Amino acid sequence: MISTMEHISTPKVENVRLLDRFNSRKQAVGTLYLTATHLIFVDPGGKKETWIQHMHISTVEKLPLTTSGSPLHLRCKNFLCVTFVLPRERDCHNVYTSLLQLACPGKY
Repeated sequence: MISTMEHISTPKVENVRLLDRFNSRKQAVGTLYLTATHLIFVDPGGKKETWIQHMHISTVEKLPLTTSGSPLHLRCKNFLCVTFVLPRERDCHNVYTSLLQLACPGKY
């Protein structure tokens, strides 16, 4: 049996932007943590935390690379849609593959 921690190759990514789909000027910059059960975004400036349980994630999409970074779009089963922009494509790919395995453990 494979441990869930073995699926996590990048547990922490700094300088991640959380995009607000209603206000493009309001972007939070913080740290993204990937644990065995949750994806956590911490914005130290706005003193805000966003916790997403892996079992609530419906789809994970790695969007095309932009000049500002590598976007990762999550759609959750509770209708939450979140887009994170990670500064490095390699970190984005690692988080993407980890989330695919953690959100749908029977599939991958």
